[in-house]
Amino acid sequence: MTAATELTCDHCGITISGTPHAEAGRIFCCLRCALRARSLRQAFSQLERSYLLTVEALAAALDARDSYTHGHSRRVARYAVAVARALGLRRRQIRVIRWAGMLHDLGKIGVDDVVLRKAGPLTDEEWVVMRRHPEIVVAILGHIPALAEVLPVILHHHERWDGRGYPRGLTGEQIPLGACILALADALDTIATDRPYRKGRGLAAAVAEVAAHAGSQFDPAVVRALTAVAARRALQPFAPAARAPAGRERAPGGTAGDDEGAVAALEITGPEAPAVVQKIGA
Repeated sequence: MTAATELTCDHCGITISGTPHAEAGRIFCCLRCALRARSLRQAFSQLERSYLLTVEALAAALDARDSYTHGHSRRVARYAVAVARALGLRRRQIRVIRWAGMLHDLGKIGVDDVVLRKAGPLTDEEWVVMRRHPEIVVAILGHIPALAEVLPVILHHHERWDGRGYPRGLTGEQIPLGACILALADALDTIATDRPYRKGRGLAAAVAEVAAHAGSQFDPAVVRALTAVAARRALQPFAPAARAPAGRERAPGGTAGDDEGAVAALEITGPEAPAVVQKIGA
């Protein structure tokens, strides 16, 4: 005769001898444990909201340095979240991508204003400085446990699928999926909106341009998800970013994903594109 399976309390861990208390898909030995677990969940939720407010404040601090990029981090985060939803990622993974989008350019706080606001083209030496900004983010936020899953996404959001990106020159599926999504959102914004050296091409042209670089600059699966979403429903119109002083040109060796700008939300409802292998933080 098979012995009955023992149940243990999800809060205190003791074996449940009587009738268990069930709440939020978990079982407890008594009402006291159930109430304590509920209190912990509420406290964690409040802590998470506090973290998010801090993230938004940090992003706003970066935006305040340059009116041209005002609101950039928030809008890129919303784009990235929309693509992540289309890929069928879990809620936790989507949250990681949102935070990464909000913080992805925070490292530019560590870039000298002479470089960050230069009206003309960057020199090779200045471009080396600019390309350090993902690593600066990790140095600033690396001691915060809550952001442990976020930092790899930020660090690698300028990697390319063909291995020609930075800072590590990763290739293909070596790149965390979240970073691939963030790279696409950043590039989509750059193409769609006005740049100091050219007018924005609009969202439809931006989607087409990104699709043309699938397999070279961008993860093909991420691009397929974006194009599927774009084909199934209209994208929200975006407000173009304020124009920066004339004279700014693309830095030597730059790509579409190297610039920063602003783009509005891409809202997803209804059926989503097929899920892909989930490798955030891999």
